[in-house]
Amino acid sequence: MSKSDIPNKNTAFAPVFFTDTAIQEAIAKEYLSIEVTTECNSNCKHCFATAGLTERTSLNMETVRSAMLEGYELGYRSIHFTGGETLLWPHLMQALDEAFNTGYESAFINTNGSLLSKEKCAEFARYGDRLGFSISLHGPKKFHESIRDSGAYEKTTNGLKNALDCGLKMNIFTSAGKSLLNQLPEFVNKIFNEFPAVEYMVLIQLIRVHRDSYDLSDELMSPKDFIRFVRIASMLSLYGLKVKIMENPLVNVLTDLLNIKWLTPEPPISRAGRAVIMADRNITVYHSSRDSAGIYTPGSLKKILFSEAYKKYVAADCTICKDCPHMTICGRNGMTGPSEWFRDMHPEIPFCRRVLDEAGR
Repeated sequence: MSKSDIPNKNTAFAPVFFTDTAIQEAIAKEYLSIEVTTECNSNCKHCFATAGLTERTSLNMETVRSAMLEGYELGYRSIHFTGGETLLWPHLMQALDEAFNTGYESAFINTNGSLLSKEKCAEFARYGDRLGFSISLHGPKKFHESIRDSGAYEKTTNGLKNALDCGLKMNIFTSAGKSLLNQLPEFVNKIFNEFPAVEYMVLIQLIRVHRDSYDLSDELMSPKDFIRFVRIASMLSLYGLKVKIMENPLVNVLTDLLNIKWLTPEPPISRAGRAVIMADRNITVYHSSRDSAGIYTPGSLKKILFSEAYKKYVAADCTICKDCPHMTICGRNGMTGPSEWFRDMHPEIPFCRRVLDEAGR
């Protein structure tokens, strides 16, 4: 990406759109994500993938094959399969074989872990370091099962053990809400003591989503909660535990402001080059979004990713930020627009501004 393509918050006070060249260059650094199914064997209260759905859907192999080939031709070299429960999709092994035969250099799979039997993990192991996984584990046993189902913790941790025993590259994805904060240090320490080969525990700020089935408003972090959350994650990282907070550049800004720079800098959730082909064929910029840049049909991927609709979704929106006192430090830390409204469901003043105001007191 050339310097002229990077939004500059110090000089631009209108939405800044990426050029075709910038999008093309960004594609090479991103995963092409495909939601192969919304079928799942769990019923997580916070799930965004099934929120508002009246029926479950899956992509056929022909559609996935077409998308993978088009993505490779565009410059993607990493592929991401997600769901639903991805391992319920019957064509997963075929898709992995075809992706690597096409020339993709790496693949990543999201799973709840319950279907990671020893036999299945041995199948995945033949791909070696080219294949990585995330497994969803949302806290200690009681907390995890309050979100999921009774017995889910044992199924997930057994799957994690099977995967690590087969040498699979595993990350743990943890949706962090307010009530997890008190338990977070002990939980993280316990997991790395039991499963030291886990690559990272990735913490994801719990959010509400469009048409969700459960009202989780009481679990949303306030600005004070978020500051505490970042402090806890930073201290865990300082002490050598491999923790990061996923795709939330407000973390970058806050740690700069507080001078606690022990977390890996993260990009925004909506960014150029990123694309998710959903099971209903809508193309979004991130998985929890219901905004569509277009409907995927064979041959349409390039047209959609270079469309004005797509550029609108990945643009840097400086209209809200122009009067914010934190604009300079945000620009320095890769935050190209205000926090998304769903961070705590109070859109009248952006969540980021209230967090940074609180931290600066």
